[in-house]
Amino acid sequence: MRQKHKKARQAGFSMIELMIVVAIIVALAAVAYPNVGRYIRVYRLNGGTEDVVTDIQRARMTAVSKNVNYGVLFVVLSQTTYRWVIEDLQLTGTTTMPANVYVGMQLSVTRATAADLASVQAGSIHTLPPNIQFAPGGCGIAGNADTARFSRLGMLCRPGDPGCPAVAAGGYGAIAFGGAGMQLCLRDTAQNLSRLVRVSPGGRVSSGVVL
Repeated sequence: MRQKHKKARQAGFSMIELMIVVAIIVALAAVAYPNVGRYIRVYRLNGGTEDVVTDIQRARMTAVSKNVNYGVLFVVLSQTTYRWVIEDLQLTGTTTMPANVYVGMQLSVTRATAADLASVQAGSIHTLPPNIQFAPGGCGIAGNADTARFSRLGMLCRPGDPGCPAVAAGGYGAIAFGGAGMQLCLRDTAQNLSRLVRVSPGGRVSSGVVL
């Protein structure tokens, strides 16, 4: 019985074993650090980009679901702000409407004022994260527009082009239009990283990091 207690007291790690474990941890940390550092650097840029992508997709789906005549606009308002706007509503100008016309769009009144309609037509103004900006000349593109339009079929077009009504948004010219659709560059001014958002003529949205 005494011998068993003696063996139990002797169980444990030696100094050499502890040093080996510490060395392994240090080696693993050294291997992982570059990847962790890169993740931290692009985290804020990724978050801002995904918010923009989400709102572009929301604008497109709103145009399809509401089936509005002219569609829905995605507008870059300034170097750091943007929003989407419903270009027209079938009931604009009326004084009475069913309470459930705009279910999900924050309007549930039977008599709509001009202010009510404006609040429904324009989504909230969104602001990019700190140090993240729209870069008209970044990502190898040249911004030449501030607004993109999605039709009732979810198709992308540049306002002012044939079949795509013009607008006077007066925003920030960060959007680049071309044969492949629309491109929009976001830049992290602190980390000197950029990310490109692409929207195909059919409305498909994608994004990628540009170092």
